[in-house]
Amino acid sequence: MRRLVEGIRAHGAKAGSRGFALPLVLLLLFISSLHLAVAFERQTSQTRVVTRQLAEYRRHHEMFGIRALVTNWLKDKNSSAMTPYLEDEDKDFSYGFVLPSGAQVRIKVRDGQGMPGVIGSDAPEPQRVAYTEFLDRYFALTDAKGARRIVGPPEISLNTAPTVVLEALVPENGDKFAERVERVRRRNPIDLDGLENALRGVGLNPEESVGLRQIVTFTPVLWQLDINVRDSEGERFFEMLFEFDSLGAIELKWKEVTPLSDDEEETNSSPRRY
Repeated sequence: MRRLVEGIRAHGAKAGSRGFALPLVLLLLFISSLHLAVAFERQTSQTRVVTRQLAEYRRHHEMFGIRALVTNWLKDKNSSAMTPYLEDEDKDFSYGFVLPSGAQVRIKVRDGQGMPGVIGSDAPEPQRVAYTEFLDRYFALTDAKGARRIVGPPEISLNTAPTVVLEALVPENGDKFAERVERVRRRNPIDLDGLENALRGVGLNPEESVGLRQIVTFTPVLWQLDINVRDSEGERFFEMLFEFDSLGAIELKWKEVTPLSDDEEETNSSPRRY
């Protein structure tokens, strides 16, 4: 009898062990599957990051290639050669090419001297005085938030200066002067005769008239290229500022930019800082 009881107890213990082992195995399988899922998700995330980094790396170095191609396009040109491109204002772009990768590059040539610059201390005193007075009026009109460029000569191009800059060029009747200049240059590039006509009735005294002529120009030497690059990843926009010397084009600035909105393009009220 004792042996029978002990046998029954031993059988019950074995059955209990088997009953406990099955949930444990299932738990271990569940934990293992979680580990596999986490590892797979981590691997997928790492793959996406690497893919994105490789694409950005490719585009980054592609931009160096575009920069080199643009520089090569400019190497045999001068300011006279660039001027005809300004006449194509109604065209979407002045020049374009396609890279082996399929990226399309479009270049728009612009007069880069429309915004106020920096007058040096070595400039002739009449010009320096006239420029300082102009800047005072300009910052008064823009609440000291007006954009300026820090490259290129100080002279302002009358053919691309925005309205607020034109208004600040004269002490009085700036709105009348700006309206006249804009009306002339909508038909043809403004020249000295156009300036004389725009100044009639504005009220400049002889000294102010001479000073104005010393701070404006009709023939820019600073140029701006608006560069649009379109590929399978989307669009990117760049600006290049350069001027010419006896050796060719000198790059002054290259940067990636956010394109202006349609309203900003139309009013030119929010010019970019150079």
